[in-house]
Amino acid sequence: MHSIPGRHVAAQPGQRTHSSAAKAQWSDKIWERYIEKLQDGLPPAQSSLTALPVDKYPSTAHLPFSPQVASDDIQLSFNSCSWLSAGELVITEKLDGANCCFHLGKVYARTHTSEATHVSFNMLKEVAPAIGYLLPQHLALFGENMAAIHSIEYHGLKGPFYPFAALDCVTREWLSWDETEALAADIGLPTVPVLFRGKFPDLRHLQKWVDSEM
Repeated sequence: MHSIPGRHVAAQPGQRTHSSAAKAQWSDKIWERYIEKLQDGLPPAQSSLTALPVDKYPSTAHLPFSPQVASDDIQLSFNSCSWLSAGELVITEKLDGANCCFHLGKVYARTHTSEATHVSFNMLKEVAPAIGYLLPQHLALFGENMAAIHSIEYHGLKGPFYPFAALDCVTREWLSWDETEALAADIGLPTVPVLFRGKFPDLRHLQKWVDSEM
């Protein structure tokens, strides 16, 4: 799975991008799912895990033809990413948010040694108990915290958290995109937008598609 940056209106840092009404609707939906599960008498999946098996979410490597690669970024060679044309590829939009993780009812930023403390994570912490119940405890759910504007302003957000990946903390394997979507939907969360799903015959066609979207 690969992601590319979105194209939106630049904004001043520190502004909020969604109304309190949108936040309330998002929060209410998650708590409604929580109540439904309680009424069904379904206990959360149990796990003996007490910590995430990774210290932080891994860095995403750039494609060989990615523009504006910083000196400290990782860039793949053509030989190392030939597998991208070997099967189905899911390309999602890289939202301009803050990396966030839900696990065992706690909220983390990209680093998982301690819980997130920045004020922009507060509205996610408000629903953390509900998500902690709805999310099977052997799984960690990663996504973009969209509570605060960074360098891009978004309009029409469905909520402040958009999942893009899920990790099985027991097997240390990443869930497929279909599994991640189903997991997010069961909790009541919108996933990051899918820009493409299908196959490319070779990397040249993938590069052509990326160039057309930039």
